[in-house]
Amino acid sequence: MKRRLVLGVIIAALCVYVVLLLPWMAEISKGPLVDAVRYECWKKYVCPFNDNVVYTGLASDRERDSLVIGLNVDELKARFGKIRGDSALPLTVVQRLYADLDYVGQDVRGLGDYNWLVILRNGRVVSLAWLKG
Repeated sequence: MKRRLVLGVIIAALCVYVVLLLPWMAEISKGPLVDAVRYECWKKYVCPFNDNVVYTGLASDRERDSLVIGLNVDELKARFGKIRGDSALPLTVVQRLYADLDYVGQDVRGLGDYNWLVILRNGRVVSLAWLKG
């Protein structure tokens, strides 16, 4: 009799969990908190690259420069996926506009289709620029 009561309490608690907590967890899994966790995991090479998560996370990361400075183009491609700025994949219009105005004569590459530029010197990244405007 006592066993059935304990088992009933456990089953009731699980039902409450499923009915109340699971929908909330499903909703929160779409929010900015989860994206922030995914970004931090990506920084530590645990989560796969997701362009929306990474480029949004870069905007608020105070240590974002340390993620790119010192990398070469091949390492950038491995870390960030699509790198723009060569004949096969030219800069976007916005990236080209900034490159032509602010970075004349420098080796400039764009990170994906987003408003991020990296400036290279001697084949290595020396600066990261967020194109605000």
